[in-house]
Amino acid sequence: SGLAQGSSSRGVFRQLANRVGSFRRVYSMPGAFLLTAAPSGAPWQQVLQGSFPVMDPSGFVAGPWGECMHWAVVFEMTNNFSAMPAYADEGPAGQVINFAGECGFAGFQQALAKNEDATRNAYARGDQRMVFQSGGAAQGMMGGGGAPPAQMAMMGAGGAAGVMGMMGGNNYGGGGGCYGGQNQPLMGAPHQHMMGNLQHVNPYQMLDSLPMVHIIEKMNMLETAGGLLGDLLGTSLELEMANKYLITAPAGQPLFFAVENTDLLNRQCGGDCRGIDMDIVVLGQDPRLLEQATGAMDWSFNPMNGGVDLTNAHRFLRLHKDCQFTCCCYNRPIIDISDGQSGQLIGRIKNEWACCDMIFSLTDPTGNATLETKGGCCQAGLICPCPCGPCREVNFDVKDARKGREVGHLKKVIPDCLKFIAADDVDNYEVDFGQVKSPEMKAMLIALSLFIDFRYFNTRSEKNQEAFDFGSDFSD
Repeated sequence: SGLAQGSSSRGVFRQLANRVGSFRRVYSMPGAFLLTAAPSGAPWQQVLQGSFPVMDPSGFVAGPWGECMHWAVVFEMTNNFSAMPAYADEGPAGQVINFAGECGFAGFQQALAKNEDATRNAYARGDQRMVFQSGGAAQGMMGGGGAPPAQMAMMGAGGAAGVMGMMGGNNYGGGGGCYGGQNQPLMGAPHQHMMGNLQHVNPYQMLDSLPMVHIIEKMNMLETAGGLLGDLLGTSLELEMANKYLITAPAGQPLFFAVENTDLLNRQCGGDCRGIDMDIVVLGQDPRLLEQATGAMDWSFNPMNGGVDLTNAHRFLRLHKDCQFTCCCYNRPIIDISDGQSGQLIGRIKNEWACCDMIFSLTDPTGNATLETKGGCCQAGLICPCPCGPCREVNFDVKDARKGREVGHLKKVIPDCLKFIAADDVDNYEVDFGQVKSPEMKAMLIALSLFIDFRYFNTRSEKNQEAFDFGSDFSD
């Protein structure tokens, strides 16, 4: 309260400096809405950790906190959120307000509630604009002056410590704020708009500033259980379920979810000639989809489809390959990569013929070669795969098809010992974009990693069955 009684700026910062030493960081878990994606692709939790609330002249909260409240209200107005388990105790807007208190910004909770009411009334009238004025009091953040003293008083000790972190040279609040962690600069927010009931972002702009992505294949429990039972019985009982992959930013933020929609007959009987249908969607529209994507295991038990409802999801890419007879150099497999919204072809990927190596060529929609990749056959990860050292990796060099120089890199990685023993057809991928700057070509490299997995690493090995047979022979 002493901060709010007209103290000079110098006195304010002196008091803040004394309080920082006793500041206790807050580690409580954010609500489900805070784990969904902001327009930048990062979770709202991370975006809000990197900023403190600012007020506009009308008394509304502006900046990222105001934007988050806006989209929380839009989510409430366009979805039956009360039926979602993630919002059984508190709705999205209430979770944003509670998170402000947990971050030490209790003084802004009443203003956020004002944002909520005004946004709700405006949206009911058909006005989808944000209620706050851009800029607001944010000019207080510039230069060396920090936040205005009146706003510092509203923040409390936790928020004040975040400001002190900003004064130390980190404009994203490192050293204080919600969790006191070092926050990385966020990607520039892409154009954001509404279509139907969904908050849409530009996934290509999300990729534009990313140097690499990680792809994590989900392990399906039914498929794994069938495979292990077949190993014990000395026969093949594996049911080929739909593949699913979580695609994350380098720091681990979930960005996209790739879900296979190939029919059961193709998956089970197609073999090397099988067709492939897959959708890659942007995470953040549906908390249930985010939960499925980020869960440790895939618990889908429906073999007929992927078991994932993509109704409330922004489709980013569509991958399609026809079922086609392939033999050696004849009729080599080609997969089409299309935009998930417009259906416009982005490019094609062809698995070229080679005696031993794994070679792929990428072309643009007109058929012009853009990139090519090669995985050599003499790699430890192919000859003697195991979850340690160089034997856990298979590397692919990505080269410019015209100039022949290396511009990127793909790496298949065995996740861990458990998955290697139980389901060695489950792999992770690291996609280093390197000098590839085009978002469309980055999207093609993501699709290439998935195509590589389908072509060469989608079959369970017989190592477990051979181990059981060897044990049986030894016991005899």
